[in-house]
Amino acid sequence: MPKLVRTKGGYKVVDKYTGKTIKTFRGVGARAKAQARVRKGY
Repeated sequence: MPKLVRTKGGYKVVDKYTGKTIKTFRGVGARAKAQARVRKGY
């Protein structure tokens, strides 16, 4: 189960239970891309 985390210069998709970073997004459209990944569940 992923969640969105704001970081300096971008966003991270992080696993809620383990706390491990799944994917890091930076630059233009980073938030939208990260939110799409969270909505899909991976």
